[in-house]
Amino acid sequence: MATWELSPLQRHASSLVLPDSRRLASVHKDRVVLRDLETLRVLRTWTLQLPATRPATHNDSTSSSSLNLAVSPSAPFLLLVSAPRHRVAFVFHPDQDGVHARLDIGHEGAVAVEWARLGPDGEQVVLCWSTHHLRLSLFRLSDPGNALQILNPKHSHPHGYTFRPDGAFLAVLERHNSRDVIGVYSTSAWALMRYTLHIITPDGRLLSTFSPYATLAPPAPTSSSSSRAPLRKPSAPAAPPAPELSAHDRARQERSTAPFVGLGIRNVKWAPDGEWIAVGGWDGKVRILSRHGWAAIAELGLPTRVLDPVRVWREPVGWTEKTRGNGIVSFEPDSLPQSLTPLAANSAAAVPRMGVAKLEWSPSGRWIAVWDAAHPQLVAIYAFPLSSTLAPSASTRPRLHTLLAHAASPSSTTTSSTSGVRALAWQPPVVRDDEDEDETLVVLAGEKKGFTLWRSTADGVGVAECVGIPARADIPFPVSALSFAADGRSLLLSAPPAPTSAGGSAGEGTFCIAYPVWSDDVSLEDDGAGERTWLAEEDGAGLEGDGGA
Repeated sequence: MATWELSPLQRHASSLVLPDSRRLASVHKDRVVLRDLETLRVLRTWTLQLPATRPATHNDSTSSSSLNLAVSPSAPFLLLVSAPRHRVAFVFHPDQDGVHARLDIGHEGAVAVEWARLGPDGEQVVLCWSTHHLRLSLFRLSDPGNALQILNPKHSHPHGYTFRPDGAFLAVLERHNSRDVIGVYSTSAWALMRYTLHIITPDGRLLSTFSPYATLAPPAPTSSSSSRAPLRKPSAPAAPPAPELSAHDRARQERSTAPFVGLGIRNVKWAPDGEWIAVGGWDGKVRILSRHGWAAIAELGLPTRVLDPVRVWREPVGWTEKTRGNGIVSFEPDSLPQSLTPLAANSAAAVPRMGVAKLEWSPSGRWIAVWDAAHPQLVAIYAFPLSSTLAPSASTRPRLHTLLAHAASPSSTTTSSTSGVRALAWQPPVVRDDEDEDETLVVLAGEKKGFTLWRSTADGVGVAECVGIPARADIPFPVSALSFAADGRSLLLSAPPAPTSAGGSAGEGTFCIAYPVWSDDVSLEDDGAGERTWLAEEDGAGLEGDGGA
């Protein structure tokens, strides 16, 4: 990759890239705008007809800060815009004018609205979580007036529910009779699954049957039984003798997570091939588990002293001010050894700044990017072998490969939530003529008009760079969120709304699109800067409108 092209800044409340990687949807004020992702040309706009009777607020009535935007996971990629404050949601077809469907959420309001992920052949269903955990409503677009309801969900989106990968079943964590219950529903009939387990003897004769629901709620204790000693459990068959372990197996057993006592697990991510699962704990360790027996085969963590052959790259201080967001600046290689000192844990905080807060596998599974909140400026990249064998040699075990040390923002303190890493993501594989195995990690750190990236190279060293976002000095653009298109050829960068003044209207967020450009692309200009980058650098270039009337 040679460079990146940047689009002009655009106003929005929220934006997302459609799964087809060709279009971009955004919400601005009372309009939904659909753009071409390559040129940002406006393709279609819809005006939201919000109800006239709604709760009065001190904010502007046309503010889009309370509007949520989501896209259906399968074609035709319907757009869902929900206004919980107005108790209504709208569905728009990207190729049609007008409202495709209108959903009345209900008088109690909603805290979250999301699409059901039922696979490419499933019907379009919208999930709506009401306030106070009263119900989870399911709106089928074929009959939006009759919503199905699941009572007493314990959590709202994105927690407390999951679909099977093929979309055949929905599991919801519910609360009934003061107990947690997992309800499994068939999405073909939207009915609670009921089943019977058959216990068969080894010679094939039916031994017994029982219903799992009989074991969900144990009998309530009575006054006579509460004072008695608990009954002795029936004796279980003796466990088989433990097999003799080799030296390597004993070392793996010593790295098990069983003896760890603390706040527990903070982050869990599957490897792309499903062979491994990375478990990030509040203790700052990442434990790699194998799906064969769920044994911990490795424990990763930042050392107190960094030695060779680890590569340490340090972000230049003040590079955005010096370059005014123009061009690409390389990270500076740092000398070794280096000592790492974590932040002191504040046990009184509701969410202490410690533990593995972000954990991302690369698309190939060769790399793991980890951010420990106790080291707010550091991103650790671990090299992971692509072999499925658990060989005891050091060359085939996961190891710390690179540390990216970001410069702290001068306007923020070390305890500020904006002083450290805010987001990170791996670029999806890009289909190109000259296939290579390089993988790119993009990181947002601090409140800068730019982002940093690390790219693997064939020599195994890697490259770390800073990419500026050219914008006028009077326009703040502290990038805080990023998301790649599915094809990896565009990157959505978003900044939150500016702080609101007392009694004033809600501020507007901004976004831009970054496009990776390779040296063999015919659209690359002679000087290495892209056409879109020059558009953003023109005199007077500022915030673009939303294309509406």
